Amino acid sequence: MTDTATSTFHVFDKTGTALRSLATDLPAGALAGFTFGPDGKIYFTNKLSGQVLRIDPQ
Repeated sequence: MTDTATSTFHVFDKTGTALRSLATDLPAGALAGFTFGPDGKIYFTNKLSGQVLRIDPQ
């Protein structure tokens, strides 16, 4: 899940328990969504600048 107000990713398990969060350091309101690429990386958008950014999960 993403929180647009804080530009933060939140991860929950199937029961709804919060597991972790990841701050993107983007300004509030910039995070507009994400998807998983075929390469296993997470791509997300900064709607304020028009950028597509990538996270390389470990």
